[in-house]
Amino acid sequence: GLCAGLMMGGILLWSCLFGLFFQADKLLFLLKRAAPSLSVLLCLSFRLVPDLRRKSRRMKEGRLGLFGPQQGGPLRRFRAGAENLSALTTRALEDGADTAASMTARGYGLPGRTAFPQYRFTGADAAALAVTAACLAGAALPVALGRTTVEFYPVWDFTISIETFVLFVLF
Repeated sequence: GLCAGLMMGGILLWSCLFGLFFQADKLLFLLKRAAPSLSVLLCLSFRLVPDLRRKSRRMKEGRLGLFGPQQGGPLRRFRAGAENLSALTTRALEDGADTAASMTARGYGLPGRTAFPQYRFTGADAAALAVTAACLAGAALPVALGRTTVEFYPVWDFTISIETFVLFVLF
């Protein structure tokens, strides 16, 4: 259970870091030439949950202002939540249709459409790319040599071959 929890924590940490470093505009910039439809889908998906939370909060505040504090038992709270969810779903569908119409009107994804590059490839980007390529090569080399195994849950194994030791020292 501990190992599974640590793996899940690692996945959550990766997701948080991905969200910090790759905002929607950067992801759109990276993918817009190679896969314009995928980039728009990912950007809209990443934006959906925070947008729905913000709209839900505003709807609850509006309901509180119109009708006062909610009174009643669990069935009344469930019904109010269901009404809120229905309104949020309708609003999300309308927003999606509006976004699709505006992107079509602007010619997004059409061949020959030009775009102004928001980001430039700098020396720091080249250094990060070189480090990433070196790490990828260091991970791919044992796979190519047939010195790796994949297991779902970790197993303690303290035998080290000479190739593994050399790779460990180098990287």
